[in-house]
Amino acid sequence: MEENRRILVIGTGDTKADELLFMRERIEAVGGVAVRMDVSVLGDPPYRPEHDKHAVARAADTTIEAIIASGD
Repeated sequence: MEENRRILVIGTGDTKADELLFMRERIEAVGGVAVRMDVSVLGDPPYRPEHDKHAVARAADTTIEAIIASGD
């Protein structure tokens, strides 16, 4: 893998943190840079993602609270 290649890892950090952290570890083990985006709605991940769920909601012109209230 080309050194410093950035790979976006998108997932629900509230329920899949172990899997997402494993993916980050594997990406970094081969010289990549894992950039994490959290798309959780149930809770917060046990790590600080580079793009948290609030930033994702803002990018969609809404709030995480509105997304949760939609029940979808």
